Amino acid sequence: MKFPLFTFLILLSKIIFSQNLVFNGDFETVERYPDNYAQISLATGWYTLNRADLYNSRSNPFYFNMAMPGLRTPRTGNGFAGIVVGEHETIQTKLTQTLSKDSQYRVEFYLKLAWCSQCALTPVFGLLTKYSCMDSIYRYENFNNQVGIYEYKELMDTTKWVKVEGIYTANGGEKYFTLTYINLFKKPFCLCDYFIDDISVYPLVDEHTILQNITSIDTFKYKQGDVFILKNVNFEFNQSTLLPESYKTLEELIKYLQKNSSIVISINGHTDNVGLEKYNYELSKERAKSVYNFLLNRGINKERLSYAGFGSTQPLNENTSEKNKQNNRRVEIKIVKKN
Repeated sequence: MKFPLFTFLILLSKIIFSQNLVFNGDFETVERYPDNYAQISLATGWYTLNRADLYNSRSNPFYFNMAMPGLRTPRTGNGFAGIVVGEHETIQTKLTQTLSKDSQYRVEFYLKLAWCSQCALTPVFGLLTKYSCMDSIYRYENFNNQVGIYEYKELMDTTKWVKVEGIYTANGGEKYFTLTYINLFKKPFCLCDYFIDDISVYPLVDEHTILQNITSIDTFKYKQGDVFILKNVNFEFNQSTLLPESYKTLEELIKYLQKNSSIVISINGHTDNVGLEKYNYELSKERAKSVYNFLLNRGINKERLSYAGFGSTQPLNENTSEKNKQNNRRVEIKIVKKN
């Protein structure tokens, strides 16, 4: 049975991501498979200021397994990169498009701490810069914390990939994406090795168009990576209890997931900046969990669902007015996987 798509879209505000500005962010395109360390340049479009590693599951098994015992596979595909933070190793690529001043971009990548690391250094960030690391002027750019992660303790886990993501407002003119230890000129107190995979930088466009001319959900194609704001999903003040007015939106979401059984989603909670950061993080996480439990109780397989909270770290607008704060208090649905 088909049901109208426009009903669903009235209840959602879609944030459209266009093409990923990081070419070969999954390190799948290579000149040849690596057979030793310090071969990041074999990954098309990537280079380094000093040295960095490239791994591929199709490489010589001895090198691949020696480099990453216990990991065995990249996050996706066959390839991924690695940097030794204590040696200030750096990887960089040129974006497919220069960033526009005051435009917002969602930056996302995945890290995993290597088993042999002596510690976990948290200031490992993605940097968006105007200059290449090969240029001397690169050393004089202002390297601030652009993209980080709230629970830094997660970066100490050697058993799982951890997603690092954030919204970046461009200064204008940024052409390069870099992953490195944030303080390039201060020697860290220990050595640690991070594996890196699935890097993306997407322009953000907030679109509130209601597509009422689309009559069947089959005619609209959602892509992996699309994010939707669940409109009219509200909670008790300062709590994670869903209000009854939220049920209509969630029922439509359930119908969509039942119709598209191959889709896997992530439920992400966000708040404004009022209150303590830790409290906002916990509140956003609990609100996302409430939506997760609602879907779970209505028969959606838990293997298709995950949830996370980001507190006030990813605002859609500056928290300068009550309307902007209201927009920032939201629950998003991200299409994580679609076959």
